[in-house]
Amino acid sequence: AYRRAFAGGVVIGAAFIIVAVVRNEAIAAGALFCFGMAMVYSGTAIQALFQREIPEAMKGRFFAIFTTTCYSTMPVTLFLNGVLSQMIELPVLITANGMMVVIITVAFLFIPRVETDPALSPNTRLRV
Repeated sequence: AYRRAFAGGVVIGAAFIIVAVVRNEAIAAGALFCFGMAMVYSGTAIQALFQREIPEAMKGRFFAIFTTTCYSTMPVTLFLNGVLSQMIELPVLITANGMMVVIITVAFLFIPRVETDPALSPNTRLRV
């Protein structure tokens, strides 16, 4: 699941950059198609990973915070891009967005995995 999420993030960032620099409509449409496929590909991998790794007792709290964070960053991002689009040429701004997606995706590789208490792990089976 980690590899799928990583691959999806890189494809999403690359698709942003391609759309920004290419002037051919067919290539831009292909990049947007790849963007949509990567969103689904990485989104399902991330959700499955969370469902598998988050202890049952924490899922409600985790997904509440996760959903709130996701939905609250959307308007902030749209606002910032709207303001920045008045100061920076749109292709440059979209390229910068794509590069940030790739950088953030790569940065997630360096977050260390934390081992959980086996008693809390949903994948632990009790041996009798």
